[in-house]
Amino acid sequence: MNLNDLTPSLAGLEGDLQQFKQSLYCGVPGIVVVDSKKPGPTLGITIHTHGNEPSGLAAASFLIKTCTLEHKLRSGRVIFVLNNLKATEQYFTALQISDTNEAKAAAAKTRSSSEVNFNRLPANVMDLPYNGNYELARARQLWPVWQQFDVGFDIHSTMQEAEPMIILCDGNEHSELLNGFPIEIVIRNIQNVQVGKPAASFYGKAGSGSIAIEAGSHENSQSFICAIRCCIALMQNLGMVEGKPQLAVKEFHEYHVADSLVTTDGSFTLERIFSCFEQVRQGDVLANNSQGIIRAPFDGHILFCGKKTKPERLGEEALFLSHPVRIRRS
Repeated sequence: MNLNDLTPSLAGLEGDLQQFKQSLYCGVPGIVVVDSKKPGPTLGITIHTHGNEPSGLAAASFLIKTCTLEHKLRSGRVIFVLNNLKATEQYFTALQISDTNEAKAAAAKTRSSSEVNFNRLPANVMDLPYNGNYELARARQLWPVWQQFDVGFDIHSTMQEAEPMIILCDGNEHSELLNGFPIEIVIRNIQNVQVGKPAASFYGKAGSGSIAIEAGSHENSQSFICAIRCCIALMQNLGMVEGKPQLAVKEFHEYHVADSLVTTDGSFTLERIFSCFEQVRQGDVLANNSQGIIRAPFDGHILFCGKKTKPERLGEEALFLSHPVRIRRS
């Protein structure tokens, strides 16, 4: 199967967004369920946790339409959840108007007044009173669906060009789930460093598996292919579709996230734009704010730096810092 020829194009995904908008599950819009009607696990594949991350929608479209998953699923069920409908709608609207990065970035934010990042949710999100915020209301709406997952798989992509990454959301190895993923980079411990809770931390009950990927940069067709391959390998590992994944990676590059720089006030400015996985030494200047110069606290690597020296959102990470990379052979 030549995925380069079969992978959906970015321009063609808007119709798939409309399918998700019109699809209801348990009365909740934005969810498509493929059920084998046979015993097996419930796999939750969540997409567009941020509006400008189309790799997940491309994977869902391929599996549902091109691959006709309903005819190939041997056991269990797959619940595809488009997490942030509002942000995704505005992203595709921006694509129609302009293909500039500025337009797409503006569309992806689509936050209401409290500006809650869907991947930086409050730990007590289910207990908070309704305050008009879309993301909080949507998270509470999706929570009963998220809780049905035996395995949750959240598909993301990056602003900067970067190699794909596996994110171990719950800290567990999950080697039995990851066999066949075409990804060499593993990110650990970020859930314990980041502000708030990632959406994936609410997936399933105790003992459920939760993993995520950064499939590559946002609109790169190779990111779409990576997301598709990971979905297929994951279903094969769970025995939900025929075949066994080929061992794709023999050597993993592991980054243990240990710190971050949070934009606490409007004076915060990065020293420069750092590339993903760029190596830094203890004492290197990373940023400035009203308190003075901010230096690297240890030798390590930069992760998830944005594209602007002046981050737009206060209270979130301008970048993360990992310890020096560790090589592990499978």
